[in-house]
Amino acid sequence: MKRFFCFLLTVVCAAALAACTSQGSHSAVVDPASAADNTQIPSPWQEYDTLDALNTAAGTSLSAPKDLSVSEEHFSSMEGEAYTLAEYRFTYNGAEYTLRTASTQEDISGLWKDGKTVGDTNEDFATVDGSPWTRWYDESGQRQFSLYGKNASAEDFAAVTAALAQ
Repeated sequence: MKRFFCFLLTVVCAAALAACTSQGSHSAVVDPASAADNTQIPSPWQEYDTLDALNTAAGTSLSAPKDLSVSEEHFSSMEGEAYTLAEYRFTYNGAEYTLRTASTQEDISGLWKDGKTVGDTNEDFATVDGSPWTRWYDESGQRQFSLYGKNASAEDFAAVTAALAQ
């Protein structure tokens, strides 16, 4: 009788183990190859090949810094409920610049300082981790521009800001 119970216990344990490792329709095991397509949220940023394409899509009129040799240019926009944010990133003299624009009074910098976004500080110029940032508005006061120069010198940042104003 003991042998019968031992045999029965072994069969039950084996069945339970087999049920836990089966890959039927209710399995928690996920094939990594098929999961890769379903695990990421789509990026809200739309990439463009040229500055003209960005301006057309976002309804903006951004321009490259006049008479300065920039490289590593990237163009993108993100459409929100209230406005479209256009972003032009480039490198000048080894520093990475981010120029953003949108028709809004809200902060569009994407930068944080002292627990707030830099645009919420009511300043139009600040340094973030030692790098300069500034913002300005068009003549109508409706379109905001934000420029950040990661690792930019004060002289280069002033040159880029002046070149964008031309």
